[in-house]
Parts: sequence; C-alpha cells; structure tokens
Amino acid sequence: MPIFSQRFEKVNDQIQAESFVEPASPKKKSDRFKLDAHIFIDVAIILACTLAIFGRSLTNYFLADDFGELQYCWRILGGDLNLLLENFSGNYMQIQGMSVYRPFLLLSLMFDFLLWRGNSFGYYLTNVTFYFFDAVLLYLIVLKLAPSKKILDNRLTALFAAALFAVSPLHCESVSWVVGRVDIVCATFYLLSIYLMLHTLEHRSRKLTGAAIACFMSALLVKEMAIGIPVLAFGLRFLNEEKATPIFARFKNALTFSLPYLAATAVYFVVRYLCLGTLVGGYVAGFGANQEANLLSRWFDLDTIKRFAFPLVLNQFTGEKSIAMGLTALYVVTGTVVLLRLIAGALPVRFFAFLFLWALTTLAPIYKLWGLGFHLEGARFVFFLTLPLSALFAACLFQDTSRTENRRYRQAFLLVSSLVAVSSLAVYLFTAVKTNSIWINAGKQVRATNVEATRILLQDNGKTAVFLGIPRERLGTHMILNGDTFTTVINPPFAPSPPKRKFAVLEPIMYAAVHDFDAPRFRQLADTGAEIFVWNLPKLKFEPINFQGADGTRFSFDGHIENIGPIKQSHQSFTVSPASQAAEPQLILNNLHLNPLSCDYLAVEMQLKNPQRSASYPLRASWTGPEGIAQEECFVEETAGATRDIQTVLLPLSKRWTWYAKPTVENIKLSLPNSDMEVKSLAFKTEGSVSPLLSFSRSKPSETGAFFLPPGGDELLIDASAVDGCAALEMEIGKCNYFFDSFRSGNSADAVQTVIPAKMGADRKAKLPLKRSVFKEKGYYQIRARALDEDKKPIQAFSSCLTLKVLD
Repeated sequence: MPIFSQRFEKVNDQIQAESFVEPASPKKKSDRFKLDAHIFIDVAIILACTLAIFGRSLTNYFLADDFGELQYCWRILGGDLNLLLENFSGNYMQIQGMSVYRPFLLLSLMFDFLLWRGNSFGYYLTNVTFYFFDAVLLYLIVLKLAPSKKILDNRLTALFAAALFAVSPLHCESVSWVVGRVDIVCATFYLLSIYLMLHTLEHRSRKLTGAAIACFMSALLVKEMAIGIPVLAFGLRFLNEEKATPIFARFKNALTFSLPYLAATAVYFVVRYLCLGTLVGGYVAGFGANQEANLLSRWFDLDTIKRFAFPLVLNQFTGEKSIAMGLTALYVVTGTVVLLRLIAGALPVRFFAFLFLWALTTLAPIYKLWGLGFHLEGARFVFFLTLPLSALFAACLFQDTSRTENRRYRQAFLLVSSLVAVSSLAVYLFTAVKTNSIWINAGKQVRATNVEATRILLQDNGKTAVFLGIPRERLGTHMILNGDTFTTVINPPFAPSPPKRKFAVLEPIMYAAVHDFDAPRFRQLADTGAEIFVWNLPKLKFEPINFQGADGTRFSFDGHIENIGPIKQSHQSFTVSPASQAAEPQLILNNLHLNPLSCDYLAVEMQLKNPQRSASYPLRASWTGPEGIAQEECFVEETAGATRDIQTVLLPLSKRWTWYAKPTVENIKLSLPNSDMEVKSLAFKTEGSVSPLLSFSRSKPSETGAFFLPPGGDELLIDASAVDGCAALEMEIGKCNYFFDSFRSGNSADAVQTVIPAKMGADRKAKLPLKRSVFKEKGYYQIRARALDEDKKPIQAFSSCLTLKVLD
C-alpha cells in the first residue's frame, strides 16, 4: 500500500485531503513482503536495461586505484593480517591525502580476490550485480511511496525511475571501475535500509527496525554517503502524519521515529573519531585545500547543471546538438505536464517534498566534491543524487492524484508521458553505451600497458628502462594515475614475477591533472645510457626512441615581427613565419630538427605597442606530439601593465613529456595573445640557465622519482652558476602531501610550508642541511628553489621540484 496515499472527503462542496495514511488492513507477517506477479516482469525489464549498458563492463580490465587496493588485499591474504586490523582501526588503507573510514569496502574486495584473484571479470560481475540490486530496490521504494490511486500510475512511476537510473550515463565511472563500487555497494545497503524503514511505518516491529539500522550501519561502513538516513526517517514520519495532527505532535512523532537512526549515527561518529581523529574527513592536505579553494565557483557553475541535464562527453557524439535538442524537447514536454497537473491540483505535494528532501540529503556529504567535468569526470560523486532525481523525473510524468474519471484526459496524459519516458530511456541508453565504451577502451589500454611493460622488464639487458607517455587519463577515465600505480601494475599479482631490470617512470607521485615533467632527472637517465620507451596509443605498445638533432641553444632569431607581417629574417637552419588563417596571431618555427634534450624553455622577448590597461596575457607554445597532432600547450601569463617596456617571457617546453615524444622537434607554433604585440627575439634556453638545479648529496631517487630522507638527514645542493643576474637564493619546502602541480591559479604559495634563504658562495652554489626536525609529519614534501636579484626579487623561473618522502 502506498505510504503517501490520499483519502478524500467532500466538505462544504470542496475536496480536501484529510489524511496521507489509509488504515492498513491486517496482514500476516508472511504477507508483508509479498510481491505481485507484475513486479517480476518489471525486474526483468530493469535487468535488460542494466545489461544493455554494462554487459560489456564484464570484459573490462582493472583501472587506476584498483591495482593498489587489490595488491593490499593480496598482502592481507598473504599473511599480513595487521593491514586488515589497521583498516578497521584507522584510515582506509592508510591512504595519504584521504581521511575516510570504509572497512566494509575492503571486505568486498577481499571476498572477490579470494574467488577471482587477478581475473577482472569477477570483480565487474560483483559491480554489475550490486548495481542491478540498486535499481530494483529503487523500484520497490518508489512503488511503495507513489501515492496515485491508479496502480498502473504507480507501477509506471517505479519502473521508469528504476530504468532511468539503470541507463544513466553518469554511472559509467561507478560500474566500469572496480573501486567505483564504493557507491554501488553503499547504495545497496542504504536503499535496503530505506525499504525496511518504509515497512516499519505500517508495521511496528523491532526486528524490522533493527534490520533497517543494521543496513544503515553497513552502508556507513562502506561509504559516508548514507549519513542522510536519519533525516529521511524524520521526513518520512513527518510527511506521513494526518493533516489534522498538530505541528508539535508531528515533530515529536517524527523525532521519535528517527531516534534509533540518530543513535546509530552517534555511535558511528564516535567510532569514526576514535579511528580517524576527525568527524568530517574526506580529501585532506593538498587535495582538500585545492577543492576548498574553488568551492564556491563550482557550486555556482551553471555548466555542471547543464551536464546533469545533457550528460554528453564533450566531442564524443556525432550529432551532439541534435541529441541535446531532443532532450530539451523531452524536458519541455515534461515541464508542461507538471504545470498542467499543478494547475489542476493533481500533483502529490508530499511525495514531491520527500523527493526534494532526499536529494538534499545526498548533496550535503559532497559539498566539497560538487561538480561535473566536460568528460563527466567526478560523476561517481553524484551517484546517490541520481536516485531521487530519477524518481522525481518519473513522478513528474506519471503521478496524477486528480479525481477525474474522464478517460480521454487520462489516456492523453498517459500516452504523452509514456512517449516521453520511452524516448528519454532510448536517448539515455544510447549516450550511456557510448560513454561506457570510453571506459572499456581505457581498460584495453591499461591491459596492453601491463602486457608491454611486463614484456620489457622481464628481459634484462643491463640498461634502465624509462617509460614515457604511460596512459594516465583520457576523456575522463582513470587509467594509471601515477608512478606508484605503474609500479604495482608490473608486479605480482598483476604480473607473473617482479621486474628483472631497473626501470624509471616520471609520472606524478600522487595525482595531478597537469603534471610538470621532471626534465633534469630524465636528461640524467638519458645521459647514463637508459633505454627510453614511448607509448604508442594506436598500436597499444611501447616503442624505443633515440633522440637526435641539433642543439637548440645555438639557435636564435633577432628581428622585428610586427602584427605578424611578412617574414623579416630567416636563419640558415630554420625560419620564422606567420601562420595563415589562424583564429589568433601565430608564429611557426619551421625546419628546426631540434634535439629535445638540448633545451627546456623558449624565451620570447616582446613589447606591447599600444597597451590600454594592465592585463594578463597568455602565450601558448605547441608542437607535434603523440598520434601526429599538436596536442600539448603550455600557458604562461605575464602582466603587461600600462607600459611599453620590453618583457621576456619564458615558455616551458620540457615541462610536458610530449616534448620528448619524437626523436626530433621539427616545428613549434607560438600563439600570441595580442595583435599589437611585437616579438623582438626568440631563443631556446636550458633549465640551468633560467633556474637553479637541485640535487641531494646522499639520497637517490626511487623508480618513481621520490627521494627518501635518511635517518641522519640530508644535504640539498643548489646550483645557480649559469643563471644570469642571480644575487641570492631561496628554497621553498611544501606542506606535507601538498604538491605544487595542484596549485596553478596563482596560488602556489598556499602549498608552501617554509621559505629558507640559502647562503650562496661566489660560485653561485649553496648547500642546505635538511634535518628531520624541518618536516612536521610523515608524508611527501616537495622542494624547489629560485634565484633572486640584488633587490631580493625573484628572477627567471622556479627550479624543477624534488619530492622527498619522510617515513618517521
């Protein structure tokens, strides 16, 4: 029987809703969960929708964090039971950068590992199964809540809500990524708790209440997203009161009903605080600070709302505008249906109120994480929000509480609503299949990377193998996010044996959307005879590369380029020419045949002819990267000011690994921000000529590039001997687990813990002792330095960062 059912009486010739509760007819305990035959047909439809989208996910491979978490299970089942105990008594997997309590998530992964070991099929089978359970439970909950007097309306509402949820393109990240199950598994216990709670409204039972609380606690131990259950319990009881009940009595009854769930929440927070030392948690350190820095802008970003309504991965759909127009038409028709029913007084207000309350409870836990990227990245964070939104869309179409018996009226609305529902499902199904294929292709890349890297590393020829272009992220999918993940990929249980030769990667230590490549370390590896391999995406294999070509520092261009006019001068080895038919002024350096190892920066000397105001102008440099396209750009902003002074801007070239994607660099495109700009000269520079070079006297880098602080400390060596104008040096130490890569909007100072002046000798070199007392806690610290002029003002550029790990 619907929870929000309505009983009408005629009073003074007006129809008034007297109660939202009908007396429950006596039922046997065995009949409480009895299901009608039509439900099995609906469940079969939901299963078909689920498999239509995510059947291919069963063939997917592991991605990103999957490797670290399954290796953690492998270590536990290999005898290291302390890891399991630490997961119940502290932070999840002791992951730095996060503060979360999720022991039951690990249990689900351990169970799969016992059954399937390194076979990804079994893990995705679990994901798809739990996802199907989520859709079915949503169906049962909506069926229980829907207040229409027509059984068909309620059934269609529940079926469309569940089917729409099942085919949502926003769920690909959760289903087609093994550890994306955190939301799926949590939602199963969460929805089961709500379903049992609905039954306790009609049948007072301690057993049912106990079971609902047990499911609630289980959901919390998988992920914190279930924290809104007590609010839902309060809202259900409050909205389920008879209209004549005084407001104070409503409040008291609702509070009494929700009290067991509030008590369970209190117990959870006590346990959480004892284990984590905090009640809130989530992303911490650099990740958390970066999220907080742009929190308001993400909440007020209208594009995020747009991507909810039109969940299309950018530039991945043929006829994208047609799809968007079709969805717009469907939303307009749905809005019209709602408006007409609102005018007729036929909308179930309390049901809608509960759905809105439900949506709010799913938003509160993700207040730091709100947002959807152009490629729907971050969609997993709104997984719970799609539950009430799916139900709300369905209720808008099929819920009609009018008392009219006009068959034409009902048939017309039912026909229109059914057409909108079927059309919406078709569009969402199409977009979800296309979106999910991106995740499947990502899995293929990671599998191929595993096979190729393992093949190379099991053949020891005495040379260090260096891997460039490891697939990290593509179109919003997660692949191999950092160096530690790659190290896990090439070791058991994902490889037959550990590597037989030394290797090195130059990926981020943790994660960065845009990562500064460690060019000095790469050059050192190349100079010592390392064998360098570059990932070839079309062929799905690593290919060796041998650099060649001319020394870029010997090239120079001195001339006058005004308004991108005719070619003024040319060098005997290359020419500078304006690009034709470009959207913005461009210069192209042709026929370079440049050795990428020979230079790191392009120094551009420029002058604004007619500055109008103080502004910041970005310069862009791009070159031919992987797959034969110019896809990497570097952005440097310089404040011009209202002067005509000549400025020198340094465009970093070697900060992107794609600078080394080919044996030689043949051309560079320079995009100018202002047509009133004069380029006076161009020159290639090495890093050592524009910033200090850093090294440690004792520590050596690991395969991932991290240094480990020795027990007695270390000594930082700073060499600025080739930096013109250097009169002093200063070193910056980042905060623990803060990475300068993550702070790119002019706020990198937020990541700084300590600034230390360095006493420089006549040779422009310095030595700084680094003791354990300098570092406040265990974790990663980044160190960088820069040169200062005689007025103690920064000149040129920051050095490349060294990453130091402090263990104790």
